[in-house]
Amino acid sequence: MPNLSPNQRLIYAEIFAMEGGVTAHPGSGAASGITQDILDRAKEDLPGLEKVRKPDQLTVGQRGAIYPYYFDDVLRTVGGRKALDEIGNDEAAAAFADTLFRFGRSRGTEIIQDAMNRVFRENGYPEMPKDGQMGPGTLAAYSYLATDEKLAKQLSYSLLGRRAKQLDGQKNKEEDRSGYFSFPGK
Repeated sequence: MPNLSPNQRLIYAEIFAMEGGVTAHPGSGAASGITQDILDRAKEDLPGLEKVRKPDQLTVGQRGAIYPYYFDDVLRTVGGRKALDEIGNDEAAAAFADTLFRFGRSRGTEIIQDAMNRVFRENGYPEMPKDGQMGPGTLAAYSYLATDEKLAKQLSYSLLGRRAKQLDGQKNKEEDRSGYFSFPGK
């Protein structure tokens, strides 16, 4: 796909794999993690999706086009998908992106903010507001933590725990996925 950084390509490939590739989820109908809601929004803006009625009808190329579209929307207040490249730690960027993809803009941001605040508390820093809003402050704070060797490791564990807590009934499955997206310090 043109206009994607190597980091973005890797992130989208990892999310695609964690979402089961081309397999559709039997309960929700999502395919590659793309829900009907995401598809309907993408159809308004991306050409070539007009005849696609359900996510499982998307080609691999169409699915690949929806991921950048999704992150341009979810991260619109911080520069769109290019914000993923500004984090400064590719593995931490993948965990950040997967959290937003898995849990959505508001809930995913709250999970990220909760995880960061735990690290801030443990290290004597003031906490940031937990408002579920992805803004420059949240992105900058995440980048700061993700690029510090000691703090990145703490952030990784905190994010892993926060994600698992969110999906308590699916804890083992989420621990496997979050474990994949864990990241060591740089």
